[in-house]
Amino acid sequence: MRQGALCSLAVVVLAVGACKTTKQTGASSTTEASGVENPYCRSLGLPTRPFINAPESAKLGTVAADFQLLTTQGSFQLSSAFTGCDNYLIVQDIPRQTREFKQPIWLRDGAALLKALPKNTHVFFVSVGNDQNLIQMSLQSITDNVEDALKAMPAADADFWRSHLHYVTVPVAEIKGWLGEAMVSPGWGIGIDRFQKIRYVGNYSDPHRYEASLDDFGPNLAMLANEPIYYNFEAKREATLAAEKATIVPIFQGQPVIEQKDKIFSEVELPDAATMAKFDGLELDMTAECKGDGEVGECPAWDEALVFYLCDLNKPDSCTTEIGRWISTYHRIGRWVHDISPFLPLLKDGGKRQFAIKVGQPYELHLNMRFLTRNQPIKPVKTTLLFQEGFGANFDLNYNKKRQSITTLIPATAKRVELITVITGHGMSEPGNCSEFCDTTHRFYINGSKIERSFPETADDQNCMKEVVNGTIPNQFGTWWYGRSGWCPGREVQMVRHDVTKFALLGKDNEFRYEGLFRGEPYPAVGAGFLLTSALVIYE
Repeated sequence: MRQGALCSLAVVVLAVGACKTTKQTGASSTTEASGVENPYCRSLGLPTRPFINAPESAKLGTVAADFQLLTTQGSFQLSSAFTGCDNYLIVQDIPRQTREFKQPIWLRDGAALLKALPKNTHVFFVSVGNDQNLIQMSLQSITDNVEDALKAMPAADADFWRSHLHYVTVPVAEIKGWLGEAMVSPGWGIGIDRFQKIRYVGNYSDPHRYEASLDDFGPNLAMLANEPIYYNFEAKREATLAAEKATIVPIFQGQPVIEQKDKIFSEVELPDAATMAKFDGLELDMTAECKGDGEVGECPAWDEALVFYLCDLNKPDSCTTEIGRWISTYHRIGRWVHDISPFLPLLKDGGKRQFAIKVGQPYELHLNMRFLTRNQPIKPVKTTLLFQEGFGANFDLNYNKKRQSITTLIPATAKRVELITVITGHGMSEPGNCSEFCDTTHRFYINGSKIERSFPETADDQNCMKEVVNGTIPNQFGTWWYGRSGWCPGREVQMVRHDVTKFALLGKDNEFRYEGLFRGEPYPAVGAGFLLTSALVIYE
């Protein structure tokens, strides 16, 4: 081991950064809640938040109480350092999720970690060892690892990171209070986000480090960076939501969902038709929580499609109109907010409506509709469902044979015409490992003119990891990194909006066709499938 002075050994990522219930959320600015702007936060372009005095609790999602850590640079106290624009990570040399590999995760990947970490991150490194000599050796290994990376940086950047990397001189067993408790059990490592909330560090597995003897993927310290990347995404999302004046209609409010194959239902009272006519935006805000206080062992182990349906107005027990879709996580809690404004016309009558969601695993669901007035120059006024494929649909040689073209009138008053598509591939059949991991082509024709979707991201084994910055839940305990056919585990499924105005015949009937292909031909096997929703949306 190369000798050298120990730097601050604490890897802390500090991100200073049946319900007739409707309510308004007012716009609020992103100025600092305390009224005092921190110059450091200002330099990062992030808001300052005051430290919150909170009771001692190690429970996931609660406000972190104050703590103190002894480091090679002296004593660190959260309340004194907290800015509200930083994220903090406290990570062990052998965290619980890597114990089967039996060696510290600090021996390599220091350069990759620093390259990926957001700058508003503090990292605290702490050893699980009990012997002081072993602790010293462990701290020296991460110091050497990091210093090799810092020496290759410009001096200013190296100095910045030295102030954000901390090396804790006492073992996990001697850390007092809630933090020491959480570092021992569950032992995953701790994050504290920009809202001072306690988070658990997720999986360190790297898709390029498969170890056949363990039938598992080896750890990469750089995976730690995904946590604060996601915390920053969340902070930005919260600022956006706070700035919107939304009418919120709760659909599900934490109802426990047992494992089952059928839909669960919720009847709600929407605003009346006159009020609905004022809205030009609609978002879904979904949280899938798990029974208990943790994630691994309490959140379901497998990703699955969660599908949200609007039931028929005159037949409320018939619920086949999909208006939202998510893919759940491997073993982690998830929250997602996404725009479904093109479906607003389906709700224009307001009043009492029934909704359903298909969930096949046990969760506690929170789902709100957020109705918005954005004062757009045009708004969706009519939505016509086109082609749909649900659970059980086979992508095979007969996939395109059974489907007829659809003819529908596009009014002469239309200012914009959109085709919207929501497509996810499922199943792992050969050839191509379809449809989850194969690039397929989906062609929609309007009056003979072609709109095409394909999924080249299936060739990128880190595509979904790259999407953490846009809201994919990071560091899941499964093969979450791989690019999929139209989706990622732990992410909402975005609708794709295609402007087809130039192909539309205004004031006349228009013909629509659809076909799905693999390498330009019908798929030659069975076992693959797609969930598909498509619709025509008229704007005036």
